[in-house]
Amino acid sequence: MAVFLTPEKIFGFPLPAGYTESQLRRIPLEGVLRFCGLLLNSLAAPHTSARSVDRVLADRLFTEPVRSRVLNLLKDKARRLLVPQACILLARMAAQTSPDTLSEDISEAAQAGLSPSLATMKLAEYGEANMDLAPRGLELKTLDPYLAGWRMRVVPALGHLAVRMITNGVVDRAVQNWIVDEHSRSTVKNTIAVLVRVMEQAVRDGVIKVTPARVSGRQKLYGQAEDELRDPGALALPGWNTLVQLADALVAASYNQYGGRGDVRLFAASTAARIGDVSGCRVADIDTNQWIWTVRRQTTPARPRRTHRQGHQGQASPESAHHRGDPPARASASSPPAQPPTRLCSPAHAQDASPPRSCATPPTGTRWSPASATSTCAATISATPH
Repeated sequence: MAVFLTPEKIFGFPLPAGYTESQLRRIPLEGVLRFCGLLLNSLAAPHTSARSVDRVLADRLFTEPVRSRVLNLLKDKARRLLVPQACILLARMAAQTSPDTLSEDISEAAQAGLSPSLATMKLAEYGEANMDLAPRGLELKTLDPYLAGWRMRVVPALGHLAVRMITNGVVDRAVQNWIVDEHSRSTVKNTIAVLVRVMEQAVRDGVIKVTPARVSGRQKLYGQAEDELRDPGALALPGWNTLVQLADALVAASYNQYGGRGDVRLFAASTAARIGDVSGCRVADIDTNQWIWTVRRQTTPARPRRTHRQGHQGQASPESAHHRGDPPARASASSPPAQPPTRLCSPAHAQDASPPRSCATPPTGTRWSPASATSTCAATISATPH
């Protein structure tokens, strides 16, 4: 009959209560199972005795002086160190207390065919692994702001969480924080959009069942954080002189004080055109006889580090001709803004021109003249920057 060595016999004192559980919480489950399996396989190996396994185990597990004490105790043929039933009990305890023990959700994911690594993957890791697939179908000009939103807002706020742990409440709080941080509507919209695409990819992969990233009521949150909804006009520039001052300040702060930077700002603000339309403007697009700018193309940033040029969507040869009136003059502090500015394609034409009543950005496909426009600023420049 074998007599198994107790902790008190091995170490000279009994182990404290809960010692085994506390150690198992520090050891990965795979390591415990591998250890127990090796021990049981050693006992089951042919031409191997239990005494030889005990001596090898004592030599590898213990250091002096415990090793010498155990080896002396094992000289008694009735004594044993390795208890097979203890290996089975140890494996069962590890399955309940190890740090990487599979939770109920992970067990369900495993039954659905997901690997534990995918089921427990953090959002930042999952997005990086699937970022080529999630935004498929997006235009190049849309991809860059989406990726910027992912890197600068989604990953810092949610990237440390596992995909399966992201809930509607977590996303709502993240969006609220972005709004409080005074990010613009378009910035938050692009950020939410890329998060939705990544979470929808997780739904297709079976990691989650429903995407929690669709946020409703975002405009009301903005109404609480900003005064823009109550007084939209408060954000507008008060007049042409303010716009000129802003352009001059941008030129002064730019590298080598390049005046073309101010011209671009004046042209874009005065025509109410987007930067892609302004970047795509060419000399041939402007009819200096009728002072009509025909918007034919857009030029937008593309990856990697190049520009992408395209025509307007849905039109091979767009007919959106923007009639540009002549702007009021750059006025000094001592003179009223009565004369047109010097940035005109045709000074002779400018001398006979008068500022239009108003103008606005027309939808693509329409013809627009200063007489039919509705805002004061949009028809104030008639030339490309030089």
